[in-house]
Amino acid sequence: MATIAGVEVGGFALPENDTRQQNVSIGQAADATFQFRKFRASDRLITIILKRKSTTIKDNLGTALEADADYNVAIDPDSSVDLGGGAGVAVNAQWVDKQFNAVKVTHDAWDAELHFIRIP
Repeated sequence: MATIAGVEVGGFALPENDTRQQNVSIGQAADATFQFRKFRASDRLITIILKRKSTTIKDNLGTALEADADYNVAIDPDSSVDLGGGAGVAVNAQWVDKQFNAVKVTHDAWDAELHFIRIP
């Protein structure tokens, strides 16, 4: 069962993404040439889409994410989901959303989209 910050969330919805943010510094010289400096490896950006989660899961997940002092949490996906460590491998990631925003879709079902940066 997939978990985020210790909260069982059932499973993640598709699409599964593989987004990598490059860490480069770009500068332009007086002669109009560009200089690129890579200052570390790329960051793996993780978008997790949760669909039709109960009010209990929504409340527990929001509380767990907001309670973490530095927003660094463990994400343990289902065995078929690869978050950058291999299929089914748990990763540590930093939650980067400025707000927890869940949208009610039926009486007791909520959708949410969460964004993380994987911590190697």
